[in-house]
Amino acid sequence: SKNGYSSGEIQTRQVYRYGYFEARMAAAPGPGLVSGFFTYTGPPHGKPWNEVDIEILGKNTRAVQFTYHVGNDYRATTISLPFDAAAEPHVFGFDWQPQYIRWYVDGRLAHEEIGSQLPLPTEFQQLFFDVWNSNSNPPWMGRFTWPGHPITAQVRCIANASHFTGQTLC
Repeated sequence: SKNGYSSGEIQTRQVYRYGYFEARMAAAPGPGLVSGFFTYTGPPHGKPWNEVDIEILGKNTRAVQFTYHVGNDYRATTISLPFDAAAEPHVFGFDWQPQYIRWYVDGRLAHEEIGSQLPLPTEFQQLFFDVWNSNSNPPWMGRFTWPGHPITAQVRCIANASHFTGQTLC
């Protein structure tokens, strides 16, 4: 816990290099909060930073941020959602392949990166789901203030396959 608050995280023991990853989730609402579904490895594991993210900022749960990190550089794209991602669970997924990363919302393609501006990740990574709070980056996250009650994100299903087949798994 930092500053008297704690957050939650689920992570796999298994590592993955490429594949389709999906979660049926509802984000935690409120400034200073991030609900994330992502793959990651980096210096704590003796590897260069590689990460593929789906992040919903609690300050605006009507948008989702798709990001990937390689070394100390990253590409981030924010997409407006036609729903409130904190109101009820929706399916968010990404298909990470050697030639592309494609992000999906409820089974529909929402964004694609092909490595034209930053090489795509290539390292084996663990899969994570988390919700966390911070005041370390208010321009991005907003400023967290304890609302006086527990804050929750929901994850109903996490699944993976070798690639996206055109239908959701969760």
